Amino acid sequence: MYLSTFRHMISQELETSLKKGNYSRAAYLAGSLGLDKGTVKAYQQKALWQMAAVYRNIPGTKRLAEEFGFTREELEQILRQRFEQAQGTEEARELEPCYDQESGDYLTFEQWLERLLRNWKKIQTQ
Repeated sequence: MYLSTFRHMISQELETSLKKGNYSRAAYLAGSLGLDKGTVKAYQQKALWQMAAVYRNIPGTKRLAEEFGFTREELEQILRQRFEQAQGTEEARELEPCYDQESGDYLTFEQWLERLLRNWKKIQTQ
């Protein structure tokens, strides 16, 4: 009984996280519930997109990718594919130039992504 109650609580927390757009938490909760790998991976990819395109957080993107077990190349593929899907949709707003504190410039998402990939080995996540 305790296990089913705990599982129900986690399921409710997952639903709340998804409603709030907290995809990183949703990915962890889905994994802890033992949901199928496809569902967990979909939440992980949404979390990576959010960290990269919405928040433009280079160390956070690398850290999430590593925690989720994605390589640099897999991350690049995920983000480029999602970038293509976002063109011409409401998500396109997330691709507009955004101020980058480190460079002091406004970077498009493509420019930001190139910077992430170019500096991958130098990025500290601690």
